Amino acid sequence: MTNSALKFTGFLIAFSILGCGDSTPPQNLNVIQEDVKSTHGFDVTLFETNRARWLSSNIRDYSIDIDATGFIKPFLPAVIEVRNSKFVSIEAAEPNKNKHWVDSYKSLKLSTVDEIFAFIETQAKQKPDILDVVYDDRYGFPVSIILDQKKGWADDDLSVSITNFQVSE
Repeated sequence: MTNSALKFTGFLIAFSILGCGDSTPPQNLNVIQEDVKSTHGFDVTLFETNRARWLSSNIRDYSIDIDATGFIKPFLPAVIEVRNSKFVSIEAAEPNKNKHWVDSYKSLKLSTVDEIFAFIETQAKQKPDILDVVYDDRYGFPVSIILDQKKGWADDDLSVSITNFQVSE
């Protein structure tokens, strides 16, 4: 047998041995399937439960860091200040950037938690292909929104991240 034939035979034996392992699916397969399933449907009950949690917290003065991509709009990470449940100010998180880009949050009505809930509700009524929202465990406000109106279409998706929530005194 030639040297290359021996190598090929060794490869086939190794491949056969490695390929004959346990064929049971991984333990976390159900978790993965549930995660995939949750991105294709919007849970109205979860939305309403978290909006009620937010409203019952009665927090009216706070700040959030917000960042987004999509909708053919330019976004910059920004810090939003809210007083008495009303938008007060928005500043680019990074100084000396194109500050007019932070206005995209105001134009989409993503400047307060109440506006963000209203935005999600409006989008849900349009029955997008994907609307996946993750909520804060303590106060119920959205911390992540992934929206895609029509899978495969360009420029109709939006991803929003809300971090560094701080109650103001």
